[in-house]
Amino acid sequence: MLELLLLAGGMAMTGLGMATGMKGARATAEASMDAAQYESSVYLEEAAQRRLMSIEEQGIMREQLRRKLKEDRAKYAKAGVRMVGSPFQAQLRVVEDMSYDIGMLAHIRETEAKRLEQRATLSRMRGGVAAKVGKLEMEQTLYGGIGQMSMMGLSYALNR
Repeated sequence: MLELLLLAGGMAMTGLGMATGMKGARATAEASMDAAQYESSVYLEEAAQRRLMSIEEQGIMREQLRRKLKEDRAKYAKAGVRMVGSPFQAQLRVVEDMSYDIGMLAHIRETEAKRLEQRATLSRMRGGVAAKVGKLEMEQTLYGGIGQMSMMGLSYALNR
């Protein structure tokens, strides 16, 4: 009778250990998934901010270009220089240079935004992996506990 009580107590403790282990594995997986989801949202927000920053910076650069062209035209007009030949080519060169700079800025910001979006995707993928690992750890705990209970039962049966 005592052996049966000890067996039942051992199985109960093993069952409790299994339940606790499974709950812990699930909580760890959920925490990892939540952290990955949060990290992903932060990266996506940063990507959106980079794109907005690019639009604002491009607007500032275009305004600087307009101002520079107005100033140059005013200087040329004041000096009586007509907008043909060298003065016109000089202004055209300024426009080309600034357009190139604006295009490069847009490209750089878009590249940064895409890199952040890729990091967000990786974070979400890590969260998915964490969920799968958590499930495997839960199963491992369950099967380990079942195996341990089976060994207890076998031991009891052999010692009777």
